[in-house]
Amino acid sequence: MMEEAMRRRKIARGHLTRITRGMEEALNNPDTTLDDLEDLIEEFNTKLLIAEACQDEVLNHHDPDGEDFETALTEVRTYILPRRTIRRKDSIMKKELQDNIYVDNLLSGADSEKEALEKYEEACKMLSSAGMLLNKWTSNNRSVKVRFELGQVLSEEHKVLGIRWDSYDDALGFEGVYSQITTFASTKRGLLSSVGRIFDPLGLISPFTLQAKMLFQQCWRLGLQWDEELPADLSCEYQNWLKSSQDLSELRFPRAYFPNQPW
Repeated sequence: MMEEAMRRRKIARGHLTRITRGMEEALNNPDTTLDDLEDLIEEFNTKLLIAEACQDEVLNHHDPDGEDFETALTEVRTYILPRRTIRRKDSIMKKELQDNIYVDNLLSGADSEKEALEKYEEACKMLSSAGMLLNKWTSNNRSVKVRFELGQVLSEEHKVLGIRWDSYDDALGFEGVYSQITTFASTKRGLLSSVGRIFDPLGLISPFTLQAKMLFQQCWRLGLQWDEELPADLSCEYQNWLKSSQDLSELRFPRAYFPNQPW
């Protein structure tokens, strides 16, 4: 028993030596890409799991094919599955799925109804092969929306990364900002937290957020501590700024840069 355990331990150490050498070669190669490193890491995970399986078989009393081993295998491998599934496909949606997924939202567009539906069907097919379902869709095109309704995937909630999209008028808005930023104390920390809750990557409401950033700058100039109450004058300005955020719900920005184009 012990001789068998030592033999398998040497095999495991041999795997680790090759892993170390392989990683050093990859990192020292200026032509190595992130995709290359991903393939290498997956290969390393596979080798390490084999070594662990050998140890379980010799040193543990439980069945190495039981629930514990299967759970470990799943936890190590699944994070890489969706991206590898996408990379192995060759379609118009391959680059879209690689570059245009933000958190758990896919943002894409098309020049025609036909292209939009082709992308929709291809994306669903590709990700379903990885065990992932895209089950909430919307569009600014009514014909495409009808197709989503037939597939029971039309979403009534059109909010992406904190920005609301009115797909019927094809406009962007900022409803709900007031409720998001008024839950913090009147301190330097609370002021920064309020500003941090506003996501505006296009700078559409920069004149509004700039006011709070200037207040925050004054807090630093006064040497205020993070949880120290703001002076009366700054606190008044801060509260007025919070109240003015209610007016943001009235703003609408056309999403399309060129009105005569679908995108």
